[in-house]
Amino acid sequence: MALTYADAKAHVLLACGGDPSTTTTLTVNDRVAQILNFAGHHLYSHAWNWRERTAANLSFEADGDTVRDFVTLPDDVGTILNVYPNGNTFRRVFLISPEAFSRFESDNLTITDAVFYVTLARAKPGNDGAASTGQPARRLDIYPTPSAAESNALSIRYRAEFVEVASSEVDNALLNIPVESHVEALYLEYVRAFAEGGEVGDTLQRVAMVDASPLLQEAMRRDGVETPNYGPLPMAVRGRTTSYGGLNFFPNGNIPDPS
Repeated sequence: MALTYADAKAHVLLACGGDPSTTTTLTVNDRVAQILNFAGHHLYSHAWNWRERTAANLSFEADGDTVRDFVTLPDDVGTILNVYPNGNTFRRVFLISPEAFSRFESDNLTITDAVFYVTLARAKPGNDGAASTGQPARRLDIYPTPSAAESNALSIRYRAEFVEVASSEVDNALLNIPVESHVEALYLEYVRAFAEGGEVGDTLQRVAMVDASPLLQEAMRRDGVETPNYGPLPMAVRGRTTSYGGLNFFPNGNIPDPS
């Protein structure tokens, strides 16, 4: 059964023995949303495979008569894993670091229209339609600027970040929390740690205990982030002449506990 925000709110109330502590400017639902978001962000600090998404059909967009030098991304983009063109076998797209991208821009290199260099960036607040305060949305800066607007030009493979829930949504019994079923118990333990820790002032200790728990280790194994061994290795023979000579092999050729 999918875990909803209303379910998670109930666990906050159980952990606190009722409503969490509030102030004149922080309502119960404000505090509940804060706890759920803190727990979600901490859970998403791991590079889970289930965080991976594909966003197809990203477009080169125009601002009036000028084509933008960036591509708008989905709201939940965290880390971009790959960028590739849609249906254009002659176009090539390279994902590079912000430092390398800035050198390309400053050198004003002339590059064929069939090749683009992109990097994950944020607009300066107040520019390109971004909010003048707060953290602007992520975007994909592109060089050189496309010569014309084009729909469905690119696709990306990315790792999603946790999208925060609003205080008005914590009672929603239809809004599912974006986690896999095998990590729901882990997420609720983080919720409990942030809820109880916020009441008594030992959040760090409680979160550290969850981080060291078998719940996290088992969830990572099931997700494939960690493996108990490397599996059978071809030509895995002990001996001074091999690169594996100093390792302790089990009879089946596995290397146990690679970490």
